[in-house]
Amino acid sequence: FVFCLAYAGIEMLKGGASVLYNGIKDPDFVRNLAQPEFSAMIISIITIVVKLIMTRVTFYYAKKVNSMGLYADGKNHELDAVTSLLIVVALIFSFNGVWFADAVASLIGCGFIFKLVAELFMMSINGLVDKSASTEINEKAKEVALSVEGVLGISRMRSRQFGSRAFIDMEIFADANITLAEAEVITEN
Repeated sequence: FVFCLAYAGIEMLKGGASVLYNGIKDPDFVRNLAQPEFSAMIISIITIVVKLIMTRVTFYYAKKVNSMGLYADGKNHELDAVTSLLIVVALIFSFNGVWFADAVASLIGCGFIFKLVAELFMMSINGLVDKSASTEINEKAKEVALSVEGVLGISRMRSRQFGSRAFIDMEIFADANITLAEAEVITEN
């Protein structure tokens, strides 16, 4: 997905740069540019509304199930909403005779695409290597451990995040005078 998105960004960059270059170099090129239709504006506005709703719903479920895949999908919906907004702005300028508005909008859109590519790439790398679980998860694990009867404290804790799961290794303090069986029960709890 990340590489496809990067490829789309590169193609948009090439297209926008080509229109700007040819438009500056050749005035006839500008006269031959097709004028956008008003229906493009309506479709873009509908797309913005739909994609914003999809973004909110997808982010909600991504957080609920802690899914990197859903988060990436939500970011893609968000990017679609932003690029559709850029299209609306470019159309407004194009309707008013600014021939290079679409090209500039595509170059700005490329910036958003490349930013998302970098973010998703780093998320993928972090998912492949052992990365410490979030502070929120670590604090919740400590809270749960300290709420168990017989746990007097925590001496050491390490965590790692792998995809949507967190793995935690923890050493706890307990009363030194209890039996091994009692210590086992505390550990299991």
